[in-house]
Amino acid sequence: MAGGRWAEVTVKVAPEWTELVAAALHALGAGGTVILGRTDEEEKTAAWAKPPEEEPSGVRAYFPADDLLGERLALLRARLAEARNEVELPPVEITLRPVETTAWEEAWKEYYRPVKIGRVVVVPSWLDRSPEEGEVIIRLDPGLAFGAGTHPTTQQSLLLLAEALRPGDRVLDLGTGSGILAIAAAALGAGKVLGRDLDPVAVEVARANVVANGLAELVRIEEGDLLTDLEGDFDLVLANLTAGLHLELLPVLPAHLVPGGRVVLAGIITGRREEVAAAAAAVGFTAAKEITAGEWVAFLLARR
Repeated sequence: MAGGRWAEVTVKVAPEWTELVAAALHALGAGGTVILGRTDEEEKTAAWAKPPEEEPSGVRAYFPADDLLGERLALLRARLAEARNEVELPPVEITLRPVETTAWEEAWKEYYRPVKIGRVVVVPSWLDRSPEEGEVIIRLDPGLAFGAGTHPTTQQSLLLLAEALRPGDRVLDLGTGSGILAIAAAALGAGKVLGRDLDPVAVEVARANVVANGLAELVRIEEGDLLTDLEGDFDLVLANLTAGLHLELLPVLPAHLVPGGRVVLAGIITGRREEVAAAAAAVGFTAAKEITAGEWVAFLLARR
């Protein structure tokens, strides 16, 4: 393929896996991503994607058509294979076709509209939307880092966050991704918010999103391990991770919570629900609420 052209990569996958796949594509340097297909009936009016009805469910991404394309595709297949082992991701179909730059660089934006999760409304930066009574608006572009409001685990986290947050809370967001949970916490009334992520790209994206939402005085984003060198205690911890990471996190988490502190755990495949629940109870947490969405379960925990 000649210079100035791009490769359109389409990964066909069920709706509940689209944001995970989009995150993998972005990590490989995708120049833009589009979520394809519809979610279930309840989500049709609140999904980012607005493709034609005949579009398959999945993710479409764009990469430079250069000498690195083959390597990127190989890495994509390897990362999806790893995800299949971790969270039971089903087999996916990957297709490829060449496109001109102008064919996607603006047109892909037509696929997106605001998504409302409880009181939080996530709006792409190029659209105008004023908040209705009780709503808070978050400006966030899809495809930049994990967490654009479409994935069930993000939605579960936002719903439990809104329920658990108390005005002035000090909040910790572990694995912040796009920064969506940290930003939502500040917009909903948190006093101070710290977001952490190991991925330097996610940290850069999250910082830009914090600034774009006018919350730089309330939200700090830093690169770092889950709980290394944390200062002070937190009223609320948000962790949209994997079950395996939760099992590592739970034994040391109480030391970073105030008495009566709360924790939102999301990203747990239903097959590992009992394992995570038992680990939480073993270190002194009680389950205040549980939400299930498809293959995913999330907990709101309280420290005894």
